[in-house]
Amino acid sequence: MVQSQQQQQTENNDQCKKRSANQEEPTIIIDNDNNNTQQQQQQQQSRDDLLPVHQLKKQRNNNNTVHNNTNTTKKSKSQKNSTTSSSSFSKHNNIPDYPASFPPPPTTIVVNNNDNVNRILKESVIKMNVKIRQINEMRYRDHKAPAPILKYSLLYSTLLLYLKMNLPEKYDATKTNITSQLYKYLIDQSVKLVPAQKELVEFTQTHSKNMMLSSLDQCSFFQFLMKILNAKTTIDVGVFTGYSSLSVALALPKDGKVYALDVSTEFTDLALPYWEKAGVREKIELIIAPAAESLQKLLDQGKAGTIDFIFIDADKPGYDVYYELGLKLIRNGGIIAFDNVLQDGRVLDEEQLKTNENVAAINKLNAKLFKDDRVIISMLPVADGLTLVTKK
Repeated sequence: MVQSQQQQQTENNDQCKKRSANQEEPTIIIDNDNNNTQQQQQQQQSRDDLLPVHQLKKQRNNNNTVHNNTNTTKKSKSQKNSTTSSSSFSKHNNIPDYPASFPPPPTTIVVNNNDNVNRILKESVIKMNVKIRQINEMRYRDHKAPAPILKYSLLYSTLLLYLKMNLPEKYDATKTNITSQLYKYLIDQSVKLVPAQKELVEFTQTHSKNMMLSSLDQCSFFQFLMKILNAKTTIDVGVFTGYSSLSVALALPKDGKVYALDVSTEFTDLALPYWEKAGVREKIELIIAPAAESLQKLLDQGKAGTIDFIFIDADKPGYDVYYELGLKLIRNGGIIAFDNVLQDGRVLDEEQLKTNENVAAINKLNAKLFKDDRVIISMLPVADGLTLVTKK
């Protein structure tokens, strides 16, 4: 009798090992293309694989009803005894008797091309499979669980790993993918210049201080804003060779006005021929004086709350003064735009913040705008950083 039991236990152990060995190791495929369609297919597949799980409770209840209702069942006596035995064993050990129609375990796990995720997933799958085989052998040998647990334990563990690990790579919303080649494409596909603009840009690029030229995409964006705002009256604080004033004037109606403020005619004289050629000279009123004085003069002339757009690209320590005066001049719904708010990245340099007057002034302004409850702001990675401000 003892020998027979030992022989049966040995056969059971062999059978357990065979069943465990037959369970496939999940294959890991790295999705280098990160294709949205493939991700959607994988997500849909995972939902399809999980669908029977939501039906298990109902199916178990139906099975229990059949087992308990001995007066109405039409099964044979042998089938009934087998079912009752299995059901009572499952109930006693708190283990469900899973339906045979349950789908097979997935044999492929697709993850995004992330080295850390791939490493963790691969190690987890290997360790989990080893552990499951050990548990299955122990359960089958000691009669702690019915045979179905051997068939579906790897399924559940694999699905669990699949759901936890097959996640899209975390999107970094703080980065930009603009390269010099992509930026050139952006300019080529969005910026349209009239001949006078193109000639002025080419001329300014030969100037020793060409770094002061407003960027092409920035001024194109201003032209777009003028149409949205239905702008008629604007202010350009800091003119240089007049490219920003020219661009804005081109977007204004015939009776539009640009107040172009600068401290000297050293550079503004260079702008006049191009304004003339573009046919917007009459729209631009050039005011030569310190910008703070010119802005205050406009306030004294009753221009408060009448200006649609103000572009500030002048001496950086003066930005805060121009901002306060500009808030009085701008209408509700109007926009103030500040250039160079990133200072070529120097706003992150602790040494520059201590020693560079321009960087320190811009950093202070950025902090002030962020905390100012009077306005809503948007800082954009356009050119050297562009902050748009509008009243609440």
